[in-house]
Amino acid sequence: MKDKVQELFTESKLNAAIAAGDIEIEPTPGGNPFRPSYRVYLRKGNELDSLGGGSMDRLNKLWRKTREKKFKENIKDPNKTRIVAIGDSWFHYPFGSDMLEWFVDQYAVKTLAAAGDVLSRMAAAREYEPYIAEIKPHFFLLSGGGNDLLGEAPNGERNIKRMLIDFDSTKSDWLTPVGRQTIADTVGHYETIRADLASLGFNGRLVVHGYDYASPASRGPWLSEPLEDKGYLSDAVQVAAITQLVDAFRAAIAAWAAQHKASVIHADCVGLNGRGPQWWFDEIHPTMRAYRYRYLPAFRTPMDAASAG
Repeated sequence: MKDKVQELFTESKLNAAIAAGDIEIEPTPGGNPFRPSYRVYLRKGNELDSLGGGSMDRLNKLWRKTREKKFKENIKDPNKTRIVAIGDSWFHYPFGSDMLEWFVDQYAVKTLAAAGDVLSRMAAAREYEPYIAEIKPHFFLLSGGGNDLLGEAPNGERNIKRMLIDFDSTKSDWLTPVGRQTIADTVGHYETIRADLASLGFNGRLVVHGYDYASPASRGPWLSEPLEDKGYLSDAVQVAAITQLVDAFRAAIAAWAAQHKASVIHADCVGLNGRGPQWWFDEIHPTMRAYRYRYLPAFRTPMDAASAG
């Protein structure tokens, strides 16, 4: 059966539907949260019409195409700061509900980000390599680590289960040795990418960030379900466990970035967001409002200072 997106819409009509807010998406129940699939609907008055199983892929490609078009327009302006960006869903989420949405108009951003991506793959793939010489970016934005820490092990088990001990109220430190090593290995991929960029002649600033205290109390497969399996049953202890994990990752990033002050900017996002649905789209993804008002200054302030200096 032909996909209804192809059947009903030209690209211009799809763009118009997206701009008008007539496209709605929702995660497919039971799907892998790190390689998410979605149901896509067209709003018709008070009704929703499903656009078919393959429609999300096409809409996502259209969104990527839109960002590439903006990049090609902005790169013509010699006054625009040039950026190459790689990363995960904090940089690439359906229809621009991510951090980069607040960069693509002001800067010339070549983005290679993909929801669900992991640092180990980014470091090995080196997809950015041709663009360092071609674009000569002022900044290289890197978002990564969340999926490395929270994703799945080869046996299908959530990594977070290996990173935290079974809940024990008598202990104050719930991170396991495996958890600390996973964090160290993840930050090691940052260093691999930083050294590779230097070898390619990149002389701008590498911008990295940690994540904020996520929202396990909102329930879902990323945090609350595996935490419950480990015995972290109340909202309070789940938040405390995630706080320990986020703080440990933040400390590791900060220590590494401090060793490379001349070439690395650490956009510290920890503790900036509020609680509740106006600030969190789901367990681990902030809302657009949060990206704009809570996190954007953490990126732009040091980047603007580096540009001015």
